[in-house]
Amino acid sequence: MYTLDQFSKTYRYKMAHNKIKKIEVIKEYFATNYDHTMVAQESEELLLEVISYTIGKPDQEEKIFIEIIEILHDRYSLGTPYQMYDVNLPTNASFDEILKQIRRLFKDPIQRDMFDFLPEQSITIDDTAEDVTIKMRFKEFEKDIVSGARTKTILVSGQIPVYVNIKKKKAIINTGYLKAAKLIAKIINGVIGTTISISQINVESESEQMPNLVANDRFSPLTILAITLILVELNRNNFVLNDLLSISFNNEDAPRVKHAQLGGNHLIQDADVVNRIYRGDRITHFLVSVAHLNSRQAADMTGEILFDFRTGFKLQFGEQTSGVYKKTDAAMDIESIIRTALRSSVTVSNAINAIRTRLPNIPAQDQQMVRDILTEVRTALGDILPNDKLIMEDYLTRTFGL
Repeated sequence: MYTLDQFSKTYRYKMAHNKIKKIEVIKEYFATNYDHTMVAQESEELLLEVISYTIGKPDQEEKIFIEIIEILHDRYSLGTPYQMYDVNLPTNASFDEILKQIRRLFKDPIQRDMFDFLPEQSITIDDTAEDVTIKMRFKEFEKDIVSGARTKTILVSGQIPVYVNIKKKKAIINTGYLKAAKLIAKIINGVIGTTISISQINVESESEQMPNLVANDRFSPLTILAITLILVELNRNNFVLNDLLSISFNNEDAPRVKHAQLGGNHLIQDADVVNRIYRGDRITHFLVSVAHLNSRQAADMTGEILFDFRTGFKLQFGEQTSGVYKKTDAAMDIESIIRTALRSSVTVSNAINAIRTRLPNIPAQDQQMVRDILTEVRTALGDILPNDKLIMEDYLTRTFGL
């Protein structure tokens, strides 16, 4: 049993990390289970709201304290990680039929191996978009090394919402814990696989099948895709790339450094980044700062997005990413951009041309000299064309990283 003092101490201790996400989950807990809206934005304010809500409710107080502490013990990833899947449907399967099977699967708690999956009672449905959201929590229990049976010790717990869009034939499993994501996908395929099944998207494997790769004998296929996204396709599809904040490379054939992660600003122009691209290194994941523009060319989402191709395909939205454009919609739209690029007959040639024209592989000292010259040109043009100074500076920043 938790006393008020014990609850408050545990709450404050557990709120030391991932505060924003935990506040969001606790507020959602009250909205879902008690139809009550918490308005606090800070952790201490929320604590007072929780205590205030339980005053005069002795029959609910202990239950609320225990369940909130359980939520605070959950595993929380930085940002919002989305594991991306294709949805495979039989011919002429109706939305109602698929929905019936989904409801049946997630009606009750599911036990598999060392995991419990605990769905909420209600499933959110958008009939027009043919979109289904299943909110769940998971618990992974410790395995007895002698008997192989599960013990009562919880190793990991957390939220694991599943989003399925029948029209787009896409699914998202919202967790950074790949082991839990793989198991819930296996459960879906094992129980209702004849009606609906999901398969993890493997971007690296698909990049090796891009049309006209025979014309490329230097650059990694995965790097060609990444550079296409960074230099061309994101901007072309209303994801305005403000900066490349980090980029990671892998090259098992390199004599010394086989893995490298570089961080900073305007990295696409960095001499080390350019050298690794020309050396044939694979870009395995990269972090960008973006703004998404709606049909009126106004930003409806801003923040950071991590593109991760190491284990299938994962997108991770930063903690501060915000706006009216839903992250699930953004994830599915980005997946569509990537798939279009992977299947296009001009992606390879356009990427190679962009690399050679916009990322020339020149020695570091010469590159610095070019940057110094461009900086002088920017200053001079600013004096000559004062009315166009902002447009000119924006172009030089985006194109040359000045």
